[in-house]
Amino acid sequence: MIANPNRRPTAQLAGATVAFSPNHILGALLAARASARIHPRVAGVQLLDPLLEVAELRIHDSSPLAHSSLAKARLRTETGASVVGQWSDNELQSPPAEDQELTPGMILVAVGTSDSIRRLSEMARPIPREGPLVVLGFGDVGRKLAQLFTDAGEEVCVVFSDQIPGVDIVGDVLDESVLDRAPVAAARAVILALESDNATLLVAKVVRKYAPDVPIIAAARALENVERIQAAGADFALSVSQVAGQLLSHHVLGEAVSLQPRIKLAKVPPGGLAGRHPLAAEIRERTGCSVVAVERKGEILFDFPSDFEISGDDALYLCGTDNAFSRYREAFGE
Repeated sequence: MIANPNRRPTAQLAGATVAFSPNHILGALLAARASARIHPRVAGVQLLDPLLEVAELRIHDSSPLAHSSLAKARLRTETGASVVGQWSDNELQSPPAEDQELTPGMILVAVGTSDSIRRLSEMARPIPREGPLVVLGFGDVGRKLAQLFTDAGEEVCVVFSDQIPGVDIVGDVLDESVLDRAPVAAARAVILALESDNATLLVAKVVRKYAPDVPIIAAARALENVERIQAAGADFALSVSQVAGQLLSHHVLGEAVSLQPRIKLAKVPPGGLAGRHPLAAEIRERTGCSVVAVERKGEILFDFPSDFEISGDDALYLCGTDNAFSRYREAFGE
């Protein structure tokens, strides 16, 4: 592990088989969290493109979903959209817990038609899929973020205290007049890439007060500060020590790095579900997979009336993690 990315060639020249910079890896993971171009929220949606949309929605204070739960809200029945994941306590839960309280600031990942996503958006505030990504800070992590966003074709605005190449707006990020000059209020996300956790804590509070509904993603130096930074207003925070620990586990112990969870959409045969209603077989409860659509005679069906039955010639479109698909195969066959 090397703190300075520029010293990686020197470390390898000195005999290191592999040399990693946790700062660069941290930047890549935060970029993937901010941009769906870098890391799609749900892989495989192109199977039903343009019929299906993926949206992230942030529950705001005045939302009817605030302090309710997915079980009480019955969102699939009421809107037609399937909530396939939720960000809570810095982790993506898929499937989301049906009885967990939906607190203001929680982010839901939903899949559905444009109409069903619109209906869900009326209950929770949708996070824009277009717009600028604002990076506050321009150290190793900030530079990596700006590079990745630019390479992905994203609109990026970098704010830093010094006028150096790559910086768009010069100023103190704790000064609201600087936030006025940066497109913070209209940002798709604000990413905090500051050099100290104390500064990140203060800036998270300032940005959250300035733009209450803008998603805030933060880099932290120490693991023990992640929870504090989230409490200050960040929706998602990740520390260098978490990244370094995962990389060491992967290369020394052979354990998988799992800092970026993945939800996928896949087309499967009905197996043991033939003759049953897609929402009445406790598929989600037993496996973690959600049925988002059924293909029948070339037609894609998203609405399942109470008398709907899956036939042996149908195909199902399921959303879930790899582990959820494994449980589905065990429960209902290939």
